Amino acid sequence: MSYEQAMKHSRNHRKDRFHQQCSGHGGNGDSQPITVEQGKKIEKESWTKLLEAAKDFPFPAHIFQSGWFWRISDKPNLFSTEVKSYEELLKFGEECL
Repeated sequence: MSYEQAMKHSRNHRKDRFHQQCSGHGGNGDSQPITVEQGKKIEKESWTKLLEAAKDFPFPAHIFQSGWFWRISDKPNLFSTEVKSYEELLKFGEECL
């Protein structure tokens, strides 16, 4: 962002500076990181949801993991794995999970 754009942006927010913020509440600083056990539980739950969604999904499909969550897409992704059938998806799940 150039200097001129930054100044215009700051002027837009100066009007409602005390009522309108650029972002939402950031929390109070207390965070509870996810443990590995919780992450594995989330991963298995998202894999189960992916299997349900894949029943009606047209193959070939591309599956990938973002964080602890598994996703399915019809378009290739940089980190995706192509599966050609539902049976191949089940085999992939048995090997990786």
